[in-house]
Amino acid sequence: MRRFLGAAIALVAALGACRPARDPLEVRLGYAPNLTHAQALVGLARGDLDKALPAPYRLAATPFNAGPAMIEALFAGEIDLAYLGPAPAVNGFLQSGGRAIRIIAGSSSGGSALVVREGAGIGDERNLQGRGIAVPQFGGTQDVALRTFLRKLGLKTYEHGGDVRVLAVPNPEILVLFKKGQLDAAMVPEPWVARLEAEARGRILVDERTLWPGERYATTLLIARTEFLQRHPEAARRFVDAHVGLTEWVAANPKEAVGFIREQVKAVLGKPLPEAIVARGLSRVEVTVDPLPVTVREDAKRAWQLGYLKHPPR
Repeated sequence: MRRFLGAAIALVAALGACRPARDPLEVRLGYAPNLTHAQALVGLARGDLDKALPAPYRLAATPFNAGPAMIEALFAGEIDLAYLGPAPAVNGFLQSGGRAIRIIAGSSSGGSALVVREGAGIGDERNLQGRGIAVPQFGGTQDVALRTFLRKLGLKTYEHGGDVRVLAVPNPEILVLFKKGQLDAAMVPEPWVARLEAEARGRILVDERTLWPGERYATTLLIARTEFLQRHPEAARRFVDAHVGLTEWVAANPKEAVGFIREQVKAVLGKPLPEAIVARGLSRVEVTVDPLPVTVREDAKRAWQLGYLKHPPR
């Protein structure tokens, strides 16, 4: 797998290897404080990602709420690499005519669920009619998954003449609204699934894994700006090597990974998550460098069917 990923970077780099590098040599990473971004969280807490870069490069990491905002930052040239979901990744790729970004590795599968609030009267999927359901951001991976699921149930969203309201709400606010009893359901990634369960009387109605053949699907991918790959091929290659190493380490040492994840989440959110919540959430995430391309293409098809893409993916 390391050889495959390295070859992919080398191919893109060859297109522009003679272009001048920018100064200062800062590699800018976007990520979210989600367990589906476990390699980023562990790698930042332990320093693996920064240490992997050749001198004189250094790493600068910025947390985001969700993938669509990272795509905007990639387009603006504000970040070079990002951990994000397949829906915004494919959307960004197609918006740029396939020129601006590249998928360079998989990162995780699983770790997303539709959670309902106990006491909201949602016993099964049929009770979602007439409800408000939150997602972290419109156009994101959880948004596409939720709307596709609702379609299969025969339920229409408000903008299409139905009575199900899909609301874009940042993950921390989803938790607050659940606690106040002001939100009935949400499609969220870990650790927010586990937090809603433990802190806000949440209950998993649908684990997204059950909606995919073999219960495996791409939740998070590692993305890079094409220009960054062309101008800084060695830095990109070293970063991918570190990502692969972190994937192997987290998979083999989930208990130890919990501590580093808690450390990095605290750095972003200002307080650590309970160890039990992180451990529970991480148990529902599979870290993998496999981008699971069949499921990425299916996500692209779904995004087009929902109107997020102007043209059908090929």
